[in-house]
Amino acid sequence: MNEQHQQIDIRSVEPADLPAITIIRTSVHENHLSVAEMTARGITEAGIAAEMAEGNLRGWLALVDGLPAAFSYARRIEGTIFAMFVQPGFEGLGLGRRLMAAAEDWLFAEGVKEIWLTTDQNPDIRAHGFYQRLGWVTDWTVEAGEVTYWKRRAT
Repeated sequence: MNEQHQQIDIRSVEPADLPAITIIRTSVHENHLSVAEMTARGITEAGIAAEMAEGNLRGWLALVDGLPAAFSYARRIEGTIFAMFVQPGFEGLGLGRRLMAAAEDWLFAEGVKEIWLTTDQNPDIRAHGFYQRLGWVTDWTVEAGEVTYWKRRAT
């Protein structure tokens, strides 16, 4: 897709967006989870809505020509970027970079000095290069099939 001919908007997630976000999350090929797998991990639309209402979780939704295309979630108390996924067909538009920046900026503005995220341990998935290009670092320690990346606020 050609970014210059498309309207891209990034806005805060609202509870009404959660079904569209579930569609995006279950459409990805790498780090794929079904609704049943998410539920088994305690990730449900109701749970996300409750965390958003409590103020610990904030999300951002990328719209391309008005269509939900990607999202990110960050958890303030834990200082983590909990999720960032781009729906196939909308990759290469810079959505992931913009969503990561929104989540990082919010966490740092909330006073978190070091933020973190986890991703699949498979070194061949695209996420590793993506995070590294954005300045995230890892020591490649594997726990529960995932590696952790960290990023410190610039001083």
